[in-house]
Amino acid sequence: MSDRARRLLFDAHMGRGPSRALTTASSLLLAALALGACNATRVGWGKPPLDPCFVGGLAVPVEPRIEACTRLIAKGGSNDDLAAAYAARADAYLWHIGAARKSRHAELAIADYTEAIRLRPRDPDLYLARARAYEGLERWGDAIADYTAALELKPDYFDALLLRGLAYEKINAFDRALMDYNRAIEIGHENIYMVAGARNSRIKVFYKMGAFERMLPDLDEIIRVDPRNYEALNDRCFTRAILNRDLDRALADCNAALDILGNYAPVLNSRGFVYFRRGEYDKAIADYNAALSRDGKDASSFFMRGICKRRLGDEAGAHADIEGAKALDPGIAARYARFGVTG
Repeated sequence: MSDRARRLLFDAHMGRGPSRALTTASSLLLAALALGACNATRVGWGKPPLDPCFVGGLAVPVEPRIEACTRLIAKGGSNDDLAAAYAARADAYLWHIGAARKSRHAELAIADYTEAIRLRPRDPDLYLARARAYEGLERWGDAIADYTAALELKPDYFDALLLRGLAYEKINAFDRALMDYNRAIEIGHENIYMVAGARNSRIKVFYKMGAFERMLPDLDEIIRVDPRNYEALNDRCFTRAILNRDLDRALADCNAALDILGNYAPVLNSRGFVYFRRGEYDKAIADYNAALSRDGKDASSFFMRGICKRRLGDEAGAHADIEGAKALDPGIAARYARFGVTG
């Protein structure tokens, strides 16, 4: 993966990348939950029959699977058998990839999940699966309603809590999102990376709320469990720089992340911010230069390099960098103003 691609995944919840991007941990978390939702063998009626309808995955052609499910549905059978076939066909619809197909196949999936729910109204996994299909159409209210239905049937359903929290985030209902993340973390999960994903999601909400202080305990816990988690090390480094305190410890975190990754642009950017806070502008510029050599479209590094140049009296260089940063990201100055950094 290129530095640019890794950067997009790495930076979003810290506000230094496009809002549509996710951290790597969050991306893996969502992928795991999506695969769990889109899997008819998960629903609780036992092992499905050995039929192509129930064989999923990226390596399996979608259209033959849809046709196999349609044949099973036409044959009829018990409510459980039919619900499994409808859910499997819905899963198959959701394997279709591409914006042009997205809306039509999501609607078809929703219709099939709805029929499966009619046949098995007490199955929380089916509500979870339909909610994921609603999310594909950005129907956040409908998704939240289905996650809530799943939780009414299974109150300690980690996946539903986490995904409902993410849906609440999409409508900026941060207090409700935090309640779900808090509960998911309290319940826990046998997979430590799922819990880390919940903590990352809570960190993201704290960041959006400007509650930077509240980010640190979750970052501390993620690093305690996984001391080589370079994302968390970088985020803790940057958070301490935002707060302008414990800068020696911030620097140690960034250096630890760089020891793991090498000269990785996001961490160089964070360390540059630490040096800026320490008033070591030459060192900050050196790190921003190194970051930009790896990612030449990093508005954050351009902007902060310009601020550092201004502090050193290089007004022409400062103006060029700051205006270049604004051309790449019109919101960059406002973002750093949240941290008390102005031109």
